[in-house]
Amino acid sequence: MVMAIRPAKHRRRVLTAERRPASHEGRRLLMYQSGFATRCHAARRKALLLAGIAGLGALVACGQDGSATEPGAQVSLERDDSPIQTDALEYRWTVASGLYRTQLVLSYTNRSGRSVFLPGCRSNEARLDLRLDRADTSSQRVFITRPAVTCLADAPAVEIAAGAVRRDTVTLLSSESPSATPAVNPMERTGTFRITYVLYSTADGGVANLLPVDQRRSNVFRLAY
Repeated sequence: MVMAIRPAKHRRRVLTAERRPASHEGRRLLMYQSGFATRCHAARRKALLLAGIAGLGALVACGQDGSATEPGAQVSLERDDSPIQTDALEYRWTVASGLYRTQLVLSYTNRSGRSVFLPGCRSNEARLDLRLDRADTSSQRVFITRPAVTCLADAPAVEIAAGAVRRDTVTLLSSESPSATPAVNPMERTGTFRITYVLYSTADGGVANLLPVDQRRSNVFRLAY
């Protein structure tokens, strides 16, 4: 399978395809793949449109209720028994020419006792395979992006055998975006988070076959300056 970053001039076609996800989980994943936080307030979507980075898919984390409130209590960064483990508990942004960047390495261990599957994707569609969620009680807007990756050809579901370990490298980005309305708050790039995979018990996928969240999410980690 060959993956490629979708250039900015093709972004409209990608967004059109992404508006028709096959499952409820797919609709939630539009939060980061298309740059529209479907569970967030309309004003937050407008800010992303005005301040988005061309050619990138926005990876937006919302509060549990999709509302915007003041930052909440911090979460302990102690290691837990989550099936996805990050290579560090804290990541710091590096900045160059107004672009913030950090990189995570994830290790997922399939403890289910059977094969599980990451979703496939059709040609010219984004692979909707993970999302970023806040781990604390804050629903502060999150201004973080992930490079939009699409399939150049039809790609089947990815099987992960029982007991197997899968490793992924995830790059997170953010921008200064001085013309954003409302203005970007530095806190929108920081906090405690988890990564959650989209994992199914069958290759066909479907919301009925989605594994419970506690079987497909990471330990808590912090993003900081």
